[in-house]
Amino acid sequence: MFTTIQSNSFTRLRKVSIPGSIVETSVQRDTQVQETCLLMQCNRPNKVTGRCQSFQQTSDISGGIVYDSDRYRFLIHDTSTKCYRCREIAVRTINVLELRETECLTFGGNVVPDMTYLCGKLKGTKMDGNVERASWTTLFSQKPTRVSCRSSIEGSWTFKYSIQRYSQHKCLHPKNNLTSCPDPANRYSTEDRFYISYGACDDYAWKKGDPGLSFLRDMAMTFVCLGDWYIGNDHFFAAVNLGENRPEEQYRCFMENHDDDQYIGHSLAATCSTLLAPRVSPVMLHLFRAKTTTIAPSCSLPANFSGRWMNTAHAAVNSWIDINATHLLEKHRPDQRLAVETSFICQEQKGQRYMMARVGIGGCQVYYVCWHFLPRHHNIIRYRVGLAFATKDFRQVCSWSSFLQSRDWKYDLLIAQNPLPVECPIGGKFRFTQYGDVPLESRIRGGVTKSPRDQVECKQYETDLSVCSKQWRKQYDTRQILIDLDKCMTLDWHAKPIGEYDEPDHILHCIGYWRENARSFLVTYEKEDALSPFRCWVYNRIGYQRLLLSRGVASYCGIQQEPDSANLSYGASLALDLHENERLFDDCPLRFVDGSDPWIPIGQYGLLTSAAVLYRIASLFTVISNLSLHLFTVIFLKQEIWLGTVNRNDKK
Repeated sequence: MFTTIQSNSFTRLRKVSIPGSIVETSVQRDTQVQETCLLMQCNRPNKVTGRCQSFQQTSDISGGIVYDSDRYRFLIHDTSTKCYRCREIAVRTINVLELRETECLTFGGNVVPDMTYLCGKLKGTKMDGNVERASWTTLFSQKPTRVSCRSSIEGSWTFKYSIQRYSQHKCLHPKNNLTSCPDPANRYSTEDRFYISYGACDDYAWKKGDPGLSFLRDMAMTFVCLGDWYIGNDHFFAAVNLGENRPEEQYRCFMENHDDDQYIGHSLAATCSTLLAPRVSPVMLHLFRAKTTTIAPSCSLPANFSGRWMNTAHAAVNSWIDINATHLLEKHRPDQRLAVETSFICQEQKGQRYMMARVGIGGCQVYYVCWHFLPRHHNIIRYRVGLAFATKDFRQVCSWSSFLQSRDWKYDLLIAQNPLPVECPIGGKFRFTQYGDVPLESRIRGGVTKSPRDQVECKQYETDLSVCSKQWRKQYDTRQILIDLDKCMTLDWHAKPIGEYDEPDHILHCIGYWRENARSFLVTYEKEDALSPFRCWVYNRIGYQRLLLSRGVASYCGIQQEPDSANLSYGASLALDLHENERLFDDCPLRFVDGSDPWIPIGQYGLLTSAAVLYRIASLFTVISNLSLHLFTVIFLKQEIWLGTVNRNDKK
């Protein structure tokens, strides 16, 4: 069946065939049906108009085809039979659509049926995970756009296969191989194709008379990826066979499960409706990882790099790197697939540049990349990675031109999994104003108390950010930042705070800071943060008593993020405007370190003195001055008395 979609009509060319084999079809006659679209609905209408955009495929800036929504419903009028049907189209990829529809119903007179009523008769109208696969018809683009296979399948495997219709026995043959790896030695190799080779097995020799069974001989097929999609935990991807010209033989659907990637099922026809589960498919492949290349290390990494680190290079994606003396093992999840592991082996080192051999767990080609590390400071390792090369040449791999960065770039970060708090680069007691897309919220850490507390009348509440030596019952020091959005600032007659029950809303542990691109950066750790325990901040002092802080989206800071950035367009989520708010007995001196040399201990910097210490010093000077004045007065009086006595004696 071929469907041509226009602005307000469908032209459907149906090929009627006689089923007699698995893949062969014999066309008897073709019929063309002209249908008119009366009404359209979609799951993502325009936010301004509230209406659905046209279903026509449009091109984006990069030249690819895009759709406004991924689910459409149409009220269709068949002009030939004067009946109505509801048709639903799911946009799976830019090359694959899936269609299902109701029976064509006739209503008396010229009555147009209600779309909600008619679409309620669709089969399997529950959530996507429970949709009846058999009710969908798959449509493939006749002029497909090639898509990278990395999100669909990547690696090299051997496999056993079985054909469900004839035998459940798994055929193991030395020629069985599935490879989805770009070949750097081939100038025509790209990431948009993969290769499958089948070896013939004797299990199917007794079906030689079946024209549809093509597994009686060795086969090697090249597929081009058309995109992938998920329905619940099931991962589907479509491909086109470059060795076929017949449409019914050209397109294939593949399926794997998110929780079990050892099995892949694929169809024997141009449809996805026959794929119910990877192990219950027309063709089932039981995969085994191909043996990867073993490479011996020939250099060593710095000793203080060993351990487990979180990598911020993959933005919001969780990525961890395990480092020992010679290897780096990176684990990350680039999409909804299972975690991808990549191993890097140290090959050659010069200064701070290390040439590493990159070996994928899937057994693809070995590449050589250059890692440029800066010396570790605090719980942070800053680095950048160059381009991948197929040749083992240090001068080429680690040349400065291999680090292709634009004018605006910065180092990526490795953050220790179990960081130790360090001295914060800022200090003092501040009142702040917050603004941004994700503001801080007041909360009760640890939950509400079991018994009510004594009522303390507080007449003034303010925001508070403190970095003090003895803060909150002396449990924290200048290595933590305490934030309270409604702190009681009322004092008693001794100028001491009465808010004895005040608890901070957020406790941030400082774990590293540095200066880069004329900006100061700070990384904090908060275990109770729901999005990411690690947060990156950009900070700066714009006055003697005023600071600006900007929080990144997660564990990384945006390239264009400034200390006053507050929205996602700059890679920030929150901005704080701090004003000093130290009281008499707070004992919380101002401190600011810009991080230009993070390897120097923060105690070697000159720090300002707190108001309490200044008050004590001033009081001491006052006492000394008063004592000096009294002593001078006493001496002066004694001198006057002595002079008077001498004068009287002289007169006598």
